[in-house]
Amino acid sequence: MRALTFDNAALRELPVDPNPARQVRASVPGVCFSLVHDTTPLQAPRLVAASRPALALVGLEAATDEDLATFLSGNTKLGSGPCYAHCYAGYQFGFFSGQLGDGAACSLGEVLNEAGARWEVQLKGAGLTPYSRQGDGRKVLRSSLREFLCSEAMHHLVRPLRTHRVPQLLRCRCAPCFSKRAAPERLRACRACRRRAPPRW
Repeated sequence: MRALTFDNAALRELPVDPNPARQVRASVPGVCFSLVHDTTPLQAPRLVAASRPALALVGLEAATDEDLATFLSGNTKLGSGPCYAHCYAGYQFGFFSGQLGDGAACSLGEVLNEAGARWEVQLKGAGLTPYSRQGDGRKVLRSSLREFLCSEAMHHLVRPLRTHRVPQLLRCRCAPCFSKRAAPERLRACRACRRRAPPRW
């Protein structure tokens, strides 16, 4: 598999939680990211679906299915920089919820492709992050499959998406956690999120 060119401008230019050991549940004021030391490994990950045009955005269109399952599952690190989760705030169920964050997604870094475009490679369902709260950081097949199909449909049928694509889906068998209704089949999606890099934020 070809080497990717990582350039993590967001981590250089935006504030990162200075306490790398923090498992966030309390407020973390004034930061945009918290580091994720390790993604939670998947047992025998298998490729469910892949969009080669979306993988081409980060230079992975020629990767084998085995390489995609290994590297985009997070089992083998892709790139040398730290993984990180986004901290944000917003509304849920009609009410302002205060600090939230990526509780089931972590970013592997920003990739510069051959055209000079910057894409953030993010794993969804990557396991625990500092913002996971009561969850286990995994995602189930049904909602991730919908996201994969809808992102490709919108790109090809409505207008080209320049902000968000889902290049692939992986599955594994994991024990359900924190919910009696949780299906044992869990899935991890790799997302490519377009990031612009203006001179100043």
